[in-house]
Amino acid sequence: MAVLLDRLKVRAKAVSAALDVGQTALRVAQIKRDGARWVVTTAGTCRRRSPERGGDEALFAARVARWLNQLGLQRRDIVAGLSPPDVELHAINLSNSDASADAESPGEAVRAELERLTSFDSTSAETDYWRLPESPALRSQVVGVAARRDGIASALALCEAAGLDCHRIDATPCALARFGTMYRGHSATEEDVWSVLDMGGRMSRIIVCAGGTPILARAFVYGGRAWTDKLAQSLAVSPQTAEQHKRDHGVAHGDAPHGTDGGSAGNVLGDLIFNVLRSDLDEMVEELERSYRYVMQCFPRRAPGPLVLVGGGAVLRGLDVFLQERLGVTVLTPGITEPEGSLLDLTACGQDSVSSASAYACAIGLAIPQESADG
Repeated sequence: MAVLLDRLKVRAKAVSAALDVGQTALRVAQIKRDGARWVVTTAGTCRRRSPERGGDEALFAARVARWLNQLGLQRRDIVAGLSPPDVELHAINLSNSDASADAESPGEAVRAELERLTSFDSTSAETDYWRLPESPALRSQVVGVAARRDGIASALALCEAAGLDCHRIDATPCALARFGTMYRGHSATEEDVWSVLDMGGRMSRIIVCAGGTPILARAFVYGGRAWTDKLAQSLAVSPQTAEQHKRDHGVAHGDAPHGTDGGSAGNVLGDLIFNVLRSDLDEMVEELERSYRYVMQCFPRRAPGPLVLVGGGAVLRGLDVFLQERLGVTVLTPGITEPEGSLLDLTACGQDSVSSASAYACAIGLAIPQESADG
């Protein structure tokens, strides 16, 4: 079976489905074409426990099969996505490579550089790459991708046990870039530098794009469980109570985003949570600023574009306002804001909660055929 880790074009289909294989949950999304738009028809989540936390992969695979049958997917062929640490992305300067780099097909040079750069044994990995836009200030010509073969095998085995035919493996940063491109739709411009911030349960990721091409992808441990644990310790409450406080009050320090009453007494707890997490929030903003600044320096003629806030933690109350004020760019949150001319209909995602559209961003991006994002 051919495993593709780049953003190669595949034949467009009227219906497409994808599985986001996360460490704490699987998310599936099915989309169908409606003219120039893609409409989400099915979205679902199956929580999982890692073997380190007592999870049984065999029992989990059987549960996934039952879950997918209940969802009633129209397609059994599916795209699966892998995330760090199962995949690593590295910008590569081919002119510095010791390998012979054919300008038309630099695959061997990319593999040689990935063997040097990856933190895991890249000789037991699948590799691929995509080309970067030309820029005199950009020293790298491609972004190389290395994926652990055991991570690929695990995803394929999970799909097979669930009765799915996995015809493609993709790196989730590419999927998030596709999601953001289609979500922005007609409001997007090929002349700006914009980003996706994925607030996950275990780590957060920033993907900065020039037009529709991912230029930089970084992961950092902010948000999710780390913030819940920090709140539990600081407030002397259980992790469950800390998580509930975080969901109810967020970091809405005196602001009133999403229709909340910023002047209410309950928002005092939002101020307290903000103060506990402030150092992490400041460090996250610094990381985002560095990432934006680097890509802007590489493409100085491009204007700064918006930040698309996705993931399970995207709707943390007040986070969008905080990031917008500090970064000076528009923050767009699926399920809360819809850009004019968006090419995605996310209505089906929001039936359970407003957070669903953001949580399914990666699965939806995996399902979007690359040629659709290319326009």
